Amino acid sequence: MKIAYTHQAFMDQRYGGISRYLVKLAEEMRKSGNDPRIFPAVHQNAYVQKGHPDHAPGLNLAWLPAFPKPLVFPLNQFINSRQIRNWNPDIVHETLYSPRDLRHIKKPLVITVHDLINEKLPHCSYKAKENIALKRRAIERADHIICVSENTRKDLLAYYNVNESDVSTVHHGVDNLTDKEECPESRENMILYVGLRARYKNFNRLVQAYASSSVMNSSYKIVTLGGKPFSSSEKEFFTKLGLAKDQVQRVEGNDSTLDSLYRRASVFVYPSLYEGFGIPPLEAMMRGCPVAASRVSSIPEVTGDAASMFDPYDIDEMRQAIEQVLLDDSFRLKLVQSGYERIPLFSWQKCAEKTLEIYNGLLS
Repeated sequence: MKIAYTHQAFMDQRYGGISRYLVKLAEEMRKSGNDPRIFPAVHQNAYVQKGHPDHAPGLNLAWLPAFPKPLVFPLNQFINSRQIRNWNPDIVHETLYSPRDLRHIKKPLVITVHDLINEKLPHCSYKAKENIALKRRAIERADHIICVSENTRKDLLAYYNVNESDVSTVHHGVDNLTDKEECPESRENMILYVGLRARYKNFNRLVQAYASSSVMNSSYKIVTLGGKPFSSSEKEFFTKLGLAKDQVQRVEGNDSTLDSLYRRASVFVYPSLYEGFGIPPLEAMMRGCPVAASRVSSIPEVTGDAASMFDPYDIDEMRQAIEQVLLDDSFRLKLVQSGYERIPLFSWQKCAEKTLEIYNGLLS
């Protein structure tokens, strides 16, 4: 089966869960004897590799200080349309929402909906109305819609007039390590946070919980990976809470850096107000790092009983959930063991197998 994956996610993300999901999905499709092809066109993505059998030729402009999305997007739409039509796939899988309709290629069209943040939390979203309009058009033209969690599927059915039979849940996988390492007996006094910090990611409430806890702020530091450097308003916020510069730190790095941080941190905290799926908690569990996470949206579906849960709007409850991980040895070790048991439920092979069933169903 020839499967075409469109450019949008690779233009939009240099790193990120959506583009990683698509690259892993293509890898698994090839392993099962199919012929996947990512058409990145002009992009900035670090996962797209020159000469890779799954990746069509493209131009990586990640070296530019600012990636020119407004200029690149219409060019990519034209390039993708021609490349995909000439390749003549059996299935076209749109990677993000686009105003351009690819139905003229006359192949079954699949789209993955990763979340409904714009609909659920419009005040936390950038260009919510514009994004919703693009999503609606993509959903209406799709022959089948994949949602990355059952919670996302329920949200989609609540907000959009689509047939339930045209919507399926397919969980993400998580990257396997060669050797599973048990949780070290001692870890660094580090509270780890990963990813963007603004809006629905709820980072500020984590910092407030940290500042309000003598357990945390006397002995631990918050370390963040990802996102832009701290803004002047963030630094001012930390200062007003009475925090020293070295108590909230930001580091830069790649996947190896992230892997090291998961292995060294005392706890990974996921305070988000909404997630369509949420891979970071699983990544932490795989590295033996105990998790404290929000009790909202898809997060409990992903973490099960392998996380210390809290209401993300309640700073005191968040503080207590994190402190329990740091102070209660038996509770912490139970979370770590539950995390190891949780990981086999989420594999890229299972993700690809379920996705392939959907493709085959559209072709039968």
